[in-house]
Amino acid sequence: MPDGWAVSAGGFPAMTERVAFLMKDLVLFAASFHLLKEDVIRVSELSALSEVEKIWSRDEAQSTNSTRS
Repeated sequence: MPDGWAVSAGGFPAMTERVAFLMKDLVLFAASFHLLKEDVIRVSELSALSEVEKIWSRDEAQSTNSTRS
């Protein structure tokens, strides 16, 4: 980005307002995608766990019905 660093800082590369604003947006954008990924993983794990629990409860019901007969 042209004029992204302030020359008035005496040789020290200080960011101008535009660069700081864009970098902040980039960090927030990356953080939101990271959180989205974590939520998708959590939901998929919970979904898989509930499917396993359904199978277990069905198997338990079948095994108690077969022992009663």
